Amino acid sequence: MPVKTRLTDSRGPFLKVFQPERKPRHLWVWTGRRRKWQLQAEKESVLESMDPMVMAVGGVAVAYVDGSYNVATGEYGAGVAFFSEQGEEHISRKGEDKELASMRNVAGEILGSRLAMEKAVALKQKKIYIYHDYQGIASWCLGEWKTNKEGTRQYKEYYDSVKDSIEIVFCKVKGHSGDTWNDLADELAKQSVGN
Repeated sequence: MPVKTRLTDSRGPFLKVFQPERKPRHLWVWTGRRRKWQLQAEKESVLESMDPMVMAVGGVAVAYVDGSYNVATGEYGAGVAFFSEQGEEHISRKGEDKELASMRNVAGEILGSRLAMEKAVALKQKKIYIYHDYQGIASWCLGEWKTNKEGTRQYKEYYDSVKDSIEIVFCKVKGHSGDTWNDLADELAKQSVGN
């Protein structure tokens, strides 16, 4: 059974279709003029393995990010599974911004994505794939959603400040679907706030 993953980069959204335990076979691309998904021939230069350690070579980083919110304490946090040539790193961080906490787990999602970008920039990576299960992570950065709150404005501003120094590709995955690395990011996010 094919597995579909929605990806978004500076050129717009596209969809990767994978056969489990195989290399990707097809590439679906959003065609703006026709406003529909269109199947293109296989392009090995565009498609990468889903294994983050295989993808994380040659100045490319991979991060799975997630957020969590503890209702009892009013705290938010993020989890990041980060992969680069230096290896695998797990980041679990509680957010400090009290105003951002009003966004609940979305604040953690934003924090996770920003932590991944900061880590990639610090390591002087050329490109990062950020896997996320909340669409706003990509949509705010790419201008698809309005940045109505201060937290989303700051997130978009940070993205704008680094996008010329590192290529950032957003990859949407389905949450709580058995994706090993997304589940790990979710667990790290929960640990950050004591859930």
